[in-house]
Amino acid sequence: MLTVKTVLTARFGPGLVMQAMKPTGWIKSVILDHDAGLRNYLKQLVWVGVLLSAGCSGASSHPPENGSVDWITGREALQSIVQSAKQWSPDAEVIRLYSGICKKAPHEGVCDEWRAVVRSPSRKQSTGFYWLRGSITHSDVTNYEPQDRQLPIEVTRIRADSDTAFRVAKEHGGKPLLERNPEIEIRYAMMLDKRTVQLMWLVLYDIKGSDLASAKLQVVINAETGEFNPSPASSPRYMTVCSEKHPPPCATAPRPIHSPEPEYSEEARQAKIQGTVVLGTIIGADGHTHDIYVVISLGHGLDEQAIKALREWTFEPGISGGVPVPVLINVKIDFHLLAR
Repeated sequence: MLTVKTVLTARFGPGLVMQAMKPTGWIKSVILDHDAGLRNYLKQLVWVGVLLSAGCSGASSHPPENGSVDWITGREALQSIVQSAKQWSPDAEVIRLYSGICKKAPHEGVCDEWRAVVRSPSRKQSTGFYWLRGSITHSDVTNYEPQDRQLPIEVTRIRADSDTAFRVAKEHGGKPLLERNPEIEIRYAMMLDKRTVQLMWLVLYDIKGSDLASAKLQVVINAETGEFNPSPASSPRYMTVCSEKHPPPCATAPRPIHSPEPEYSEEARQAKIQGTVVLGTIIGADGHTHDIYVVISLGHGLDEQAIKALREWTFEPGISGGVPVPVLINVKIDFHLLAR
């Protein structure tokens, strides 16, 4: 059995979290400030080495064959890496994906080297896999670190591949750069937006060395829809619930009118995980939830179940000045198993 309770909050949600490869591999984890805007939060990225110069140890698990494809998209690279990773561990999951420097690419959105961080939940270990012109190698195996408990990148969720990301980025500032320099260096990274639990492509133009903040242009594209994702700084501000700490202008608290309960994940049930997931969301003037993100995580599939349920909720919207307005609230969902 589980219980669900709505909790209202008067503050804005936490930052967007993007995690990269850990220091023992290639890249440190990074926290991005959701309210700083795209250029400002990219300045906070920390890379331990240039993607190209950070090699992987280990023998090739898929040596190149005659006629092998040297340039592929991110989704194609991910599929190849997943197949190879399953040989390392049957439950292997990719949690981060990056390209090398994609220069003089024969087609839009392709690269001749891709890298991924792969974890094994059963082994509680992670490793790096490296695709280079048809050959796949992997790095040393290490134990889990906190940043490795990230949701996996599922190939089936990638509806917009890196070629789509390239075209969208070209429409949002990339075209003039390419016209001035057709051989400009481009890199791709796939990240998980923990606010919405959606996959995002990050396209970066002309990076100097290992400093991503030096890129002349950074464009974010939703990997599930192919839509351009504008800078968080351009997002409109939403009203908060009236309280002693938050006097007018403010809004009345949205009231749930349809709140289906989430299901327990099988993983959490078997592990007997109980606790609370707290989700942040904006209740629009239409009474529906928008921009759901995780505030407090339980993991083990419960975050996803909570989000899935909350997307089906409807509310009586908050009111300000006599009209419905978007209001930011937190929703607290408690998961408890019945004793047998």
